[in-house]
Amino acid sequence: MKEIHLKEEELYNLKIISSTSHESIIFLKDNTIYKIFKRDIDHFEDGAKYSRDSLEIKRKKLLLLDSIPLDERFLKATGFIYINGEFRGYTMDFASYITLNDYFYKRKKEKINILKDFRNIILEAHKNGIILGDINFNNLIFKNRILSLCDLDNCTIGEYKTDSFNYSILNNYFNYNDLDENIDFYLFNILAISMITKIIPQFVLNYRNMENTIIFKDKKLYDFYMNLVHYKINDYTEDFISLYEKSKKKILFELNPKSWTK
Repeated sequence: MKEIHLKEEELYNLKIISSTSHESIIFLKDNTIYKIFKRDIDHFEDGAKYSRDSLEIKRKKLLLLDSIPLDERFLKATGFIYINGEFRGYTMDFASYITLNDYFYKRKKEKINILKDFRNIILEAHKNGIILGDINFNNLIFKNRILSLCDLDNCTIGEYKTDSFNYSILNNYFNYNDLDENIDFYLFNILAISMITKIIPQFVLNYRNMENTIIFKDKKLYDFYMNLVHYKINDYTEDFISLYEKSKKKILFELNPKSWTK
């Protein structure tokens, strides 16, 4: 892994393309993404402050991921960034500014096809012993029109665990479930429901927001949805897209989370 050494003041000459994350700031330079983790020693805005030890774990995780032969759908680190001699982040090849969020109002058929691509990314990750753990619209990005996953530093692999979760989506998930592959199935279903109903993920689990959607017009969709609301991950054998397609009486192949690892 190549190393890039910077002084802190050099960051201010880079273009910021995202600073809303509570854990990092994203810069762009020469078609390369610079992801800088926030630390209590820097002067960035308030947010999660990583210790030197926690960043060393990030570095080791990224090295392990680099040793796994993942395909182009996984945007791996291309270099490590050191600021004043301390590991502070990594680089990635720039993909595009287009994320899954930009497909929120596309036609349902197009969204379903993209969600199937999303499902295949999860399958491939699990095949390689990776639990994604932190999936949202903004880390599913399009590169050369192919849906790809970035921010792999926050996955779980081996002894290295996901260290930052989007609790606005997960809410009380960990009161009922452990950190395992089921979290990716759960997040897939939340995002799929969001895409189909056009209700943002943070509001999906509030059933009052869903009363006028197809979910409350189909018993199987309703039962499935209520299992998600109550975090009953093991109580269903199909996913939302499979059930939705059946409810629309379309003859399309099923997406069955219980069969994903077989």
